[in-house]
Amino acid sequence: MRITNPMMSNKMTLNINRNMTRLDNLYSQWATGKKIQFPSENPIVASRALKFRTTLGENQQYQRNAAQGLSWMEVSEGGYDETTKILQKVRELMVQGDGAESMEDKQAIATQVNSLLEQMGLSMNNTYTGRYLYSGYRTDEPGVILKTDGTLSFTDITQVISGDNVEKIKAFQKFGDDDLPIITDASIIKLPYKNVDFDQPPISPPRTGITISGTTYNVIEKSVNDIDAYKPGDNEVYYIEETGELVLGANHANAKEFTVVYDKTGFKEGDLNPKVYFDCKDSNGKAFNMNDQNMEYEFGVGTKIPVNSLAKDIVTAEMYADIMSFCDTVLNTKISDDSKVFEKLKNDPANLGVSDDELKTMATRQIAEEKERVEATLQQKFSNMIATVDKHAAALSKGQTDLGARESRLELIRNRLEVDETAYTKLMSENEDADLVEVATLLANAESIYQASLQVGMSMIQTSLANFL
Repeated sequence: MRITNPMMSNKMTLNINRNMTRLDNLYSQWATGKKIQFPSENPIVASRALKFRTTLGENQQYQRNAAQGLSWMEVSEGGYDETTKILQKVRELMVQGDGAESMEDKQAIATQVNSLLEQMGLSMNNTYTGRYLYSGYRTDEPGVILKTDGTLSFTDITQVISGDNVEKIKAFQKFGDDDLPIITDASIIKLPYKNVDFDQPPISPPRTGITISGTTYNVIEKSVNDIDAYKPGDNEVYYIEETGELVLGANHANAKEFTVVYDKTGFKEGDLNPKVYFDCKDSNGKAFNMNDQNMEYEFGVGTKIPVNSLAKDIVTAEMYADIMSFCDTVLNTKISDDSKVFEKLKNDPANLGVSDDELKTMATRQIAEEKERVEATLQQKFSNMIATVDKHAAALSKGQTDLGARESRLELIRNRLEVDETAYTKLMSENEDADLVEVATLLANAESIYQASLQVGMSMIQTSLANFL
């Protein structure tokens, strides 16, 4: 085959361009530190790079989720710590009150407990980055009512109460300054609100009421001044408006669970927020449900952990109701006035002809008897509250342990994600990063070859027709 000058020239140009392309690729690798600049250069490397970058990006997002989740948990733990300390202080006061002899001492202690109850409620309004911590998905809703509102109304407030919360006590009633108190054996469960509304008999089936062992009963509203307020029939349930107590008939006292549905209008500052604590409806009929309110963050494929805690699981409605009812009972207890008792005895026809001195002695004896009965009843309340506080503290400790377990698990996940990030980064580097030592060697070699090709090309171009002639 005849080789012509144009053929040689074209081939020389092609080789020089190839050398320049190789040199350009090596220059690009040296400048960028990457093996390829375009997917077309090496589709396999490009495909792996995309996978590694996606995996690494997901890992970094999971790490951000873990950091935020841990921060949420750490702040949430403050609510458990504060409530635990408050319960410890309440228990100390119960022990102190259990040994206090006078009613005045017991009432002074109840005043301190009432202040602790207010602080316990306020702790459920703690926030994190402007969001309420313990309100589930409704992070714009406080755990307790912030401002007294006499028109605020909720219907179908549904509360499930365990039979463990039935308190069998000596109920205390007093109808006037000159009457001896009535002490009645009663089985009681407490609601966290006073003055709630139940459908009154004979509405059937009732929209509100109490469900026990699958049967729904009307709840009969009573006043603490009703003589039979703590004496319901065997199959009856009374609600005492002033105290928030449900008094159970004998056939209901040992039930395992109670579902209570009621309405309420008018809330004061510090009351539990029904939206956060219970299933309920507002005045517009909008339903609120507290089921499945766990805020779950994703920390891997199929790995989700709830990072929040709910107010209803920390300061429970039962805990709040127990302490509130205790404080109300102790603080509202009064002993009859001496002068009124004396006047009643003096005006009693049966005491006609009895001297004032004798009447004063009778009044003093009656008041002493009354005080003895009242203080004995209050003593029992203090004793019962020690066990009640212990029960709530145990439940609180269990919830805090669960939070700690989730926090420990998330810490382990975060550590693993950090290790994975190092591994993914190394794999990504091995796949797409250029070996600069090798590139430098190849670049020097390529430059030499390119210069040599230029020299050869120049010598070929210098050959003219005169050389052939």
